[in-house]
Order: sequence, then C-alpha cells, then structure tokens
Amino acid sequence: VAKAVKAARAHVEARERAILEDFRTLLALPNVSTNLDDMARNAEWIEAQLAERGFSHERVSAGNAPYILAERDFRDATRTLLIYAHFDGQPVDPTEWATPPFEPTLRAGSLEDGAPVVPWAAIVPPVDPTWRIYGRSAGDDKAPVIALLAALDALEAAGVAPTVNVKLILDGEEEYGSPTLADVLAAHGDKLAADVLLF
Repeated sequence: VAKAVKAARAHVEARERAILEDFRTLLALPNVSTNLDDMARNAEWIEAQLAERGFSHERVSAGNAPYILAERDFRDATRTLLIYAHFDGQPVDPTEWATPPFEPTLRAGSLEDGAPVVPWAAIVPPVDPTWRIYGRSAGDDKAPVIALLAALDALEAAGVAPTVNVKLILDGEEEYGSPTLADVLAAHGDKLAADVLLF
C-alpha cells in the first residue's frame, strides 16, 4: 500500500496539469442523463480513456442513458474488484450559476469568499490545494472517474501492478434514479462477477 501511495503522489506531482486538463475536458461535456446525445459523447470520451489504459469496454443501455462496462485483468491477480461510479449530473439552470456550468472555472479559493478566477493557461504546478474548480458534476460524480484514471496511470508509471483484476460499471443515469439499472443488470450482470464492490 505504501508503495502505491508513494507512486500516486509522485504521479500527481509530475502530471498535475495534464490531470486537471483531462478533468476540464470531461466537465465541459454536458451530462444531463435525459439528453442521450450528450450522454453518448460523455461515454465516448470515457471509453477512449479506458481503452488507452488497456481496458476492454462495452456500452450498454436498456432504453435510456448509457452504462459503460469495462474490465482489465492483471497478471497474477486472483480476485476481482468491481467499481461503481456515475458520470451524469443533475439538471442545471445556468441562471443560477455564477459562471456557465459546462465551462469549468478555476478559482483561487471558494466562490463564497469571493476568490478570483484563475485562467487555466496560468496554472503552474504545484497547484494550490485551496483552489476550487466550479462546473456541473465537478464533485458528483466526474471527479471519481478522473481520480480512477489518474490512479491507474500512477501505478503504471511506477511499475506497480494492481493485485486485483478491475471491473467497472459506470452509470449514465444515476441522477435520474437509475431507472433501467435493474434491466441492465438482468441482461449483463454475469459480466460483473467480482469479489468486492467499491461503490
């Protein structure tokens, strides 16, 4: 564990700006689950990122927004970890936002404290940990997608192989109540067999 944590810290220090740019790109994709075209664009971006990291993936649907099922086996792993996250966001009224919800804005602190906007081009690592990114789904739930990708990259860069195989179920309609999740699981649940579920 200590080796993995050390690898993660080193990777973030070395790739901080690139990780933030990936996050910015994903946050700029509108992701209200009832807009199927937007959700397809989100799924395409995530699938491309997973493919770059050696995951096989499949987009499935039971009539509403897509789900992404993905997996990657690691040498000598005998157990499987299934990770659930979602990539849709709450419906948004742009008039209630200080900045456009799908134009991620970086601030040197909290909006409530009147922190000024930091231009993305002005980022010079290390990034101040008090800075905040404002955009729809920045915390709920696109951050875990980016964190997972960065964690996998960190392990790869450090030559640390995960000790478990990894499967993913990424939900495109969680903020809408995941109304077709039961149907998706009925049709594809056999692909999600795992020893542990991280939710």
